[in-house]
Amino acid sequence: MTIGLDTNILVRYITNDDKEQADKVEKLFKAAGKEVTFSINHVVIAELDWVLTHVYKYPQKAFLKVIDQLFETKNIVFSSPVLVKEACKLYINGKADFSDCYLGVMNEANNCQTTYTFDKKAARLSCFTRLD
Repeated sequence: MTIGLDTNILVRYITNDDKEQADKVEKLFKAAGKEVTFSINHVVIAELDWVLTHVYKYPQKAFLKVIDQLFETKNIVFSSPVLVKEACKLYINGKADFSDCYLGVMNEANNCQTTYTFDKKAARLSCFTRLD
């Protein structure tokens, strides 16, 4: 059985900023057993990036560590793990936000020749073209 996770579930799990809710998430994961897989979709990973880097002020390396830990967490899967890893590589080497990196690799995977943007940082990535 596959169950989707909302961003707030992951935020509680990662930050433990609300002990009561974090404990509920921990219990959910422990009770799930081997037959349950928790899925992180495209929207959730983008929201997680924004919340952790803007609200909780996680630096780039800390955010990437979270992604690595999620990949290593039993029963958690990404909708497109290959694209998440590609986005992480772009994010490490570029100046754009993770969400922009992820958007770019998703569009490439959907056979887009480029992605137009007004974002100067995103436009530095090869998968984007700045619209002047």
